[in-house]
Amino acid sequence: MNFAENLLSLKKVMLYTAPADRNPVPYMIPENLHVVEMLTGGEVYFGSGSEKRTYRRGTIFWHVPGDMTIFDTSRSEPYRCIVFQFAAQTAERVAPRVSSWRGSHEAFEDFIRQTHSAFFFSANTPQQSKIVGAYCLSELLMHALSLKNLDGKSIIGQTPQADEVVLRNILMYIENNLAGDLSSAALSEKLKIPRNKLFNLFSKFLDTTLLDYINEKRFEQARRLLESSDMPIKEVAALCGFEHVEVFHRSFVKRFNSTPKNYRLQALPYQDLIGQNSL
Repeated sequence: MNFAENLLSLKKVMLYTAPADRNPVPYMIPENLHVVEMLTGGEVYFGSGSEKRTYRRGTIFWHVPGDMTIFDTSRSEPYRCIVFQFAAQTAERVAPRVSSWRGSHEAFEDFIRQTHSAFFFSANTPQQSKIVGAYCLSELLMHALSLKNLDGKSIIGQTPQADEVVLRNILMYIENNLAGDLSSAALSEKLKIPRNKLFNLFSKFLDTTLLDYINEKRFEQARRLLESSDMPIKEVAALCGFEHVEVFHRSFVKRFNSTPKNYRLQALPYQDLIGQNSL
C-alpha cells in the first residue's frame, strides 16, 4: 500500500519540547526519509539572514533528505512540536517546506491527540499501522497544499465565538497547570465558570468529558517529557499532576502497556537522524 508513490510508510509519531536553556541540536534528514515537524506551541525563527521569520503554533515544516530540522527558538517561548517520520523512495518534495494548518484550534488539538495515540497503539498491528499512516499523510498534505478549508472558515487565528474563547482559556489554563489541582471545583473557582458550563463546553466542542481531557493531556505531557528529555521519572510524574511516582507508574503501564522507563528507551524522536552541532 503506497501512500503517495514516493512515501511508503509512517515510521514515527513523537512529541518534542525544545530545551529552555539552549537551542536544540539540528539534525540532517538522511536518505529515504521525510520528516514533518508541526509546531504545537512556542516560536521558531526560520530562514536565512535578514529573511528569517517567526513561526508559531500550526506551522508545518516538511523536510526532505539533506534538509535540517528546526532549531532556532526563543528562550522565553521554546517551541514544541509533533514529529512525523515517513519512509520515502526519493528526496522529491511532495509539499512546501513551510506551510500551515488550515483548520480550527479544536481540530488541530484533536489531530495531535488522535495521531499520537493511534500510532502508539497500532505499532504492532500492520494493517492498523497502514491506516494510521495513510491518515496522517493525507491530513498533513491537505493542509500543507492548502486543500483544506478552501472557503477560509475556521482557520487558526480567526476570531472565534464567545464560547470558543471561554473554552480556549480553559484549555490554556489546563495546559499550563497540569501539575496543579484541576478538579472541576478548582477550575470553576479559579476561572469563574459554573461547573455545569465547564462540563457542557467539553461535551459540545470536544466530544469528551473534562476528566478524560485532563487525563489525556497529563499522559500527553508525560510522553512528551519522556520522549524529549532526560528528566527523572519522579519529576515527570510531578509535572504531570501525579502526587506519587508509584501511581504514575501504574497508570502509565495501564494506559500504554509499557513502563515509563521502557517507553523512553523506545521513543526518542530523532535517534535515527544525524545531529549537527552547527549549520
